[in-house]
Amino acid sequence: MDLGSIVTGVVLTLIASWFTVYLTQAKAQKERKEEFRSLLILLNWQVQKIAAQAAPTACPLELKMPAYGMLLDRGFFARLPTQLRDHLLCLEIGIEGTNRANALLWRGSEGIAPQDRETVLKLLRNEVENNLIVVRTEAASVLAAFGPLFKRLRVADKASTEGASPTDANDTAQGGTGDKQTEKPLGYVGMRQLTDAVRRGIEQQNWYASLALALALPDICGFLEAPDVKSQPRYVAWCNRFLEPGYTHEVGANHEKHTFLYGEDCYALRCAFLHEGDDDVTRQKARKALDSFLFVEPPATGRIHCNQSNGKLQLQVDIFCRDVCDGVDQWTEDVLASDREAQARTAHLLVIHSLAQGLSF
Repeated sequence: MDLGSIVTGVVLTLIASWFTVYLTQAKAQKERKEEFRSLLILLNWQVQKIAAQAAPTACPLELKMPAYGMLLDRGFFARLPTQLRDHLLCLEIGIEGTNRANALLWRGSEGIAPQDRETVLKLLRNEVENNLIVVRTEAASVLAAFGPLFKRLRVADKASTEGASPTDANDTAQGGTGDKQTEKPLGYVGMRQLTDAVRRGIEQQNWYASLALALALPDICGFLEAPDVKSQPRYVAWCNRFLEPGYTHEVGANHEKHTFLYGEDCYALRCAFLHEGDDDVTRQKARKALDSFLFVEPPATGRIHCNQSNGKLQLQVDIFCRDVCDGVDQWTEDVLASDREAQARTAHLLVIHSLAQGLSF
């Protein structure tokens, strides 16, 4: 073997070794980047929950922000903007103060002399409320700071549920199962947990639960967007924008446009079903064109949906519920994405808590 062949072999070996090291480092760097993104998504969701628990009208549970500790443990905290780090530190201080004072308050009169009991309890209640004010203020600042940070990192806000894994968060951050990656507005998580509940109900053939929640969703969207407007006009306006276009078709030989489901009739159905369990809307003043509804389960093949006979409208329950959920998704992108006040209101959406970590008040 001549010297040239030896040199060539050594060079190729070195190049191969360098390339292997490069690929290993690149993979590790990518994994760290995805872990960072996943923790940010999880932290944003946890801060939203904390903001809801710290609401003035709420009785706070023990406030927890485990993703914050995970960011510190993994050395990611320094990557955050200085202002966001400051707000997170203040939020953590407020959480610790709230939990400490709340624990003492719920112990009641233990170790307190009877003559001092009321004074001490009053001081503890004041301390809880003062710390909650800090928590509410800093949580709002943290959530506001997440917007530009997500935009910069191109992170999709996670549709989280209790017990979500880092893998779930990674899937969402990368666009799920191949969907185009999009930025999700703050508050997306709160709305997604509701639409996911409807869709899961459909999968489980829990038709009545899915229908009830689907009929409530326009109300929730309407309140978040315009809380000062009364229920009926905001519900009807939402349906006319996000639901009615899908229920307006050309019919007959002349291809005349016909609206099968107006916002007013959908609101009448909401009132009749949620308040009375009825599909007859003739007693509802809000109705516009319909007298009653006929819902059917999905057939074995095909679909039977949106057929009208005089004043009765037939709907396939799974299709209708999915149409409402799709409307909520569109509303989230069109309205919630740019309405900071509506985003802030989503922090007060009801959350069903997991008992995996126990329960404290």
